[in-house]
Amino acid sequence: MILTVQTDRFSENAKILAIGIKTYSSIKTWNNWEYASEEEMLSNFINYFLSKDDKIIIGFNVMKFDIPLLLLKSVNLQTFSGFFKKINFSNIVDLFMILTFTEKGEIKGLNCYLEKYKIPSAVSDREMLKLYERKEYRKFEDAFERKLQSIDELFLRLWKKVKVDDRDVF
Repeated sequence: MILTVQTDRFSENAKILAIGIKTYSSIKTWNNWEYASEEEMLSNFINYFLSKDDKIIIGFNVMKFDIPLLLLKSVNLQTFSGFFKKINFSNIVDLFMILTFTEKGEIKGLNCYLEKYKIPSAVSDREMLKLYERKEYRKFEDAFERKLQSIDELFLRLWKKVKVDDRDVF
């Protein structure tokens, strides 16, 4: 499953605006304006996450931001121990780490890699925040879903470059 979190800033005090998951067959999002509180949104997301058999989590910067933030924000929820356990038993593919390694340590954002691999760009975090602040929720949702699709496409492009014993995997 592809996982991404959209926040109002890049810090441990960030307000989660949306959480998104893309599987082979669907996209599911949790948007904070649809819930009475961030805690309720997280609880809803975690219940869904725990109900799925997926054991592979794919994302961009999920190891350094998305997953730690979700864990920090959910530590007081009843479902935390199950969530923590499932995260720890999952295989996590962080495209940011892979691409930083392949780019010899050069750190670039998601949109730079999307451009490099000729994938339609995701809306920037700054633009996402503007959509949210203007309460343009439908546009925000569309942009957020495009971000999930872009991360998925980036993963697929990288996966096709993997070789096993000098043979293409696909």
